[in-house]
Parts: sequence; C-alpha cells; structure tokens
Amino acid sequence: MKLLFALIALFSACFTSNTTLAQSLTQEKGFKYEGALELIIDVSQMKDTKGKFMLMIGGQLLYPTLKNNMLVVNTIMNEPRRAFLAFYPDETIAANPGKPLNHIAAAYSDNFTFLGTAGKIRILVKGTLINSEFVNLTRAQNDYRALLKLKDGLDRQLSIEQGTLQGEIRSATDKILKDSLMAIYIKHYQKCYQDSVLGFVKNHPNSPASLIELEEYSYMTSKDLKLLTLLYSSLTDRMKALPTGKRIYNVVNSEDFAIDSLIGKPAPNFSQTDTAGKTVSLSDFKGNVTLIEFWASWCGPCRESNPALVKTYQKFSGKGFKILGVSLDENKQHWLKAIKNDNLAWTHVSDLNFWKNSAAILYRVVGVPYNVLIDESGKVLATNVNDESLDKQLNRLLLK
Repeated sequence: MKLLFALIALFSACFTSNTTLAQSLTQEKGFKYEGALELIIDVSQMKDTKGKFMLMIGGQLLYPTLKNNMLVVNTIMNEPRRAFLAFYPDETIAANPGKPLNHIAAAYSDNFTFLGTAGKIRILVKGTLINSEFVNLTRAQNDYRALLKLKDGLDRQLSIEQGTLQGEIRSATDKILKDSLMAIYIKHYQKCYQDSVLGFVKNHPNSPASLIELEEYSYMTSKDLKLLTLLYSSLTDRMKALPTGKRIYNVVNSEDFAIDSLIGKPAPNFSQTDTAGKTVSLSDFKGNVTLIEFWASWCGPCRESNPALVKTYQKFSGKGFKILGVSLDENKQHWLKAIKNDNLAWTHVSDLNFWKNSAAILYRVVGVPYNVLIDESGKVLATNVNDESLDKQLNRLLLK
C-alpha cells in the first residue's frame, strides 16, 4: 500500500511547463485554406538520398521523385491537413521485399511531420528529415510546430515517469494492485493530455493545428464527450466550416445514438471525396432510395458479395436506387483497381484513413461489409441488409 500511496502522490499533479509553449497566433491576412499547394523540398544537404520518398498528406499517398536534389509536389488542398514525409533507404526496402512503403516503419531520423496547406511551402533538409527547416515559415505552420513540440514534450516526460511505473506494474503479482497502478497512470496521462495538448486547442480556436488535434481526440475511445463538445464550440466559425470541422461536429452530434435506434430517423450526414477528388455528401442523394455500402478492396467477403450487389444495382438503378460506396482503404490505387475489376458503377468515396474512416466511425462500423438503407426522405430503413432482403425492400419501395 505504501507504493500505491507514493504513486498517487507522484501522479497527483500534471507537469505544466510546456502548456504556454506557443502564444495564440492569427493567420496572415489573405491566408487561404483551400487551393493549390506547391511543395518544394531541398535535399541537397541530406546525408543519404539513395532510396525512395513517401508523402502522406490528408487522404493522399504520394511518391515524389528526386530531381536536381529537389522533391517537388503539386496538389490541391481543400483544407489544411497533417503531412508526413518519410525516406526509405535502399537497404530498408531490400529488407522488406514486396512490402508497400506505407506498411514499413520509417526510422526516427527519416521522417518529418508538418502542416500541409494551400500556397507555397519550402523545406530545407539538414542532414536527415527529422532536422528539416522551413524556408518560409507561416503562422499556421508555426502553430502546428508548437503543438507537435508540446506533444513530444508530454510523451518524453511521461516516458520518464512511466519507466518506473511500468517496472512496478510488471513486477506486481497482486491483480488488484496491478490494476490500480495501471488506472493511476491512465488517469494521469488523460489529465496531462487535457491540461497541455487540449489546453493548446482551447487557446488557439482559429488555428488549423487545433482543428487537426481535436479531430484526433474525437476518434479516441477514452474521449470526454462534454469536453469535446466544449472545445468544438470554442472553435471559430472559420474552423467549423472546414471539412474537418464538420467531421468533428458529426461525432459530437452523433455520440448519443446507437445505429439500430436510427431506424426511422434521419441518417447522419457526412462528406468525403470521390475517386476524382470531388467532395460528395450523403445529403446529395436525398430523393433516392440509397444504400450506404461500407467495404474495402482488401476485404474478401466484400469482394465476394459485390457481384450480387452489381446485379441489384443494374435492376433498380433506373428506378431511383443509388449506392454510395464508402471504402475503408488506405491505398488509393488498390481502391480504384477494385472498383474497376468488380464493375462497381456507383458513386464511391473515401478519406483513405483505413479503420479511422470518419463515416465508418460516425456509423459505428466495426466490420465490413456493412450497409445502411435509406429512403427518399433520408430516413434509415434498415441496417446490414443481405441480398435477398435488399431485393425485397427495393421491390416494395420502387416497383409499386
């Protein structure tokens, strides 16, 4: 018991030295959140460039090629998003034959996280990616750097404290004591995260960095819904109007429903980009009987059920039946290839976030395939309907 009381004292207060790391910053006059991004990365000072580069930005996965010691990326952003640049040396690739780069862990020194925004971004790599610097540092980028530094400081501080605690947890033979120690640590971590990281969000209501962090928090199973709602409410209207702001609102607005209890009620709206990069919303389908089909190219049962779904779509598509396919893929090329190979002629969307797909989280999807049938007014008729049941429902609704 002495050990338990000592740990309670140790964890009773959260360190706060980094909570004021960054002052509240406003965006530059005329700053645009959407539009063309021109990213130029100078790797002339990089120690080793024999390998491949990978850039993950929002839902995009890009592989920029090196030319004249420069990596150049031109893409379109519909809002600021987290960007992750990684380098994989030839020997790392050779040690993982046939494995996609996004499934290989990048070394600590060979990755760099930053904020992808519309406009021009210039980065200079000094030795390794982790030591990259911005040639033209914007206020939005500076906010995001401050947030990352704050989170890194939190992780390092807790790692120091966790070392002793983990040893005690491992050596504890009494289950009650072990569970008590674990509960203390989890409670302490949550308090420190809320005080420091979410404190940053509260103090920066007009910062894209806050929006990105609040989205990550909204996906956590241990989130405090009241706190999430409060922080969302504190965001500026400009932040709430962005796609990520709308995704957070959907989580805030839907936390109190169980999907089965939605039957007879309006289906929660969501928006994601289609295969051409155009934003599509569920509300666009109002006036049609619509099936939201959650699936993925890597899902065997999904692919096996696609032929039957194709036949159903061909039978009823001319009579007011639509399908909105929501993919839980993370590789766009695999997603597009599956659509083509399976002859899926309906509308498809994805944020390429795998199981963190915002629509899947909104609809409590725990496995695929999974579907939700919606009537012309936008109300939920049924969930997880099989081929036979779907055919009967569509006959009743559309062949009156």
